[in-house]
Amino acid sequence: CCPCCCVSLVAPYMAPDLIDLFHKMPGVSVQVGDECVGCGDCVDACIYGGIVIEDDRAVITERCLACGRCAEACPNKAITVRADDQDYIKKAIEFLEPRVDVT
Repeated sequence: CCPCCCVSLVAPYMAPDLIDLFHKMPGVSVQVGDECVGCGDCVDACIYGGIVIEDDRAVITERCLACGRCAEACPNKAITVRADDQDYIKKAIEFLEPRVDVT
């Protein structure tokens, strides 16, 4: 399976240079909507330092790995994670299906 879930749980305890070995899946993006009030819950939830508060609003940085922790933590549901590249998603599913039982 992919390293997202298991490895990301230990990321807060890893050396910063090891975290730099992880990369965002191509075709996935994170957006902050107008509902953002800059509360900072997303910043606290992000284990990669991929989101900051600027001018009372969350801003996604280049360190974002699109794991979705910020979206889950947002009380206003202002953050969304999108799969923009459907071909890439299809290829990822085809790769994972024989390896992971998701039933």
